[in-house]
Formats: sequence, C-alpha cells, structure tokens
Amino acid sequence: MANKQELAEIAARIMHQQRLQDYGVAKRKALETLATTPQTAMPENRLINEALQRYIACFGNADDQNWAAQLKRSAKEASAFLSEFPHYIAGSLASNIAKLDDRLEIHLYSDSTEPLLWTLQDHHIPYREQERVVRINRQTEASYPCFSFVANDIPVSITVFPDSRPRPRQCDIDGSPMPRLKPKQLGAL
Repeated sequence: MANKQELAEIAARIMHQQRLQDYGVAKRKALETLATTPQTAMPENRLINEALQRYIACFGNADDQNWAAQLKRSAKEASAFLSEFPHYIAGSLASNIAKLDDRLEIHLYSDSTEPLLWTLQDHHIPYREQERVVRINRQTEASYPCFSFVANDIPVSITVFPDSRPRPRQCDIDGSPMPRLKPKQLGAL
C-alpha cells in the first residue's frame, strides 16, 4: 500500500508532465498509477505542492524556465496596466510552482466590474467573461466574475472580487491564506 508521501510525489509528477492544475485529478490519477484502493489515505495538497516544487527544481526543463520567465514579465506588465485597481498576482507564479502552460492569475478588487471592462475595451483587448468558483473557507465557496484573455501568448485570468478592501482568499493547497504577490513584490521575482 502506498503512503501519502509516495502518492504526493506521483501526483506532483503527473501535474507537471500532464500540465494539470487540479490537485484532485492528480490524486486520482496517482491512485490509478499505483493501482491502490480509493480507501488509501490521500496526501494533503500542501504535500503535493512541496513535491511539485522539488520536482520542478530537479526535472523542470528549459521550457518550464522560459515559461516562468514569461509569466513573470507578463505579471509585471499586467500589474502596471492594472495600476489603478487594487490587485494581487496569484496562482502558480505566487506559489512558486510555475510550469509550462500555466496561466497568469490576477485577483482584482472592485465594487463593480465595469471599470475593468472599460479598461479592457479601451485597449481593444478581447476577453471571455465567465464565473469562477472560489473557496472562501473550508465550508463555503462563492462565484465571482472572471475575465480571460491572452496577452503576449500568455493566458491571463482576472477574477474580480466585489470588496474594495482586499482580503486573502483561502488556498486550495492547505486552507491557509492563498499565496499572492503585491505589485511591488514582483520586482523580487
């Protein structure tokens, strides 16, 4: 029977090789790979995240490194573009697990989506509007507007939270506040 650490390492490898972002899917695929029973104790997302950081450090290739560098540049450009809005960089870049094909995730805070829409339209940026389900705490999830587009070959998603006072969102990895970067922290990347 596999232990949690072994499952976490296999899930991390699967996430990297198959370019997955969903921890649940990676866990199920890891179970299938080891042909273990569904009753096997599953690793916490935190363990998978740590294993993914180690995996990328050991086995990440030039494509991963180039993509992470592009994500960082795009994050800096997007942050300058969105300077009039309170926002944070989130996702794999903020969690230090950026890999090929990951998207740039931005959390923007505004009581209305209209100012962002006007900004996108004024700059002729075609976008797709959708809803994004975000975990508020262990028991609560909520839907928020999300605007997706591609800039400099990087997929970007901007989730708009309706509160003008930014509060940390709960991380899917371990339930702690979600890793995110303030615009001024981007220079340290």
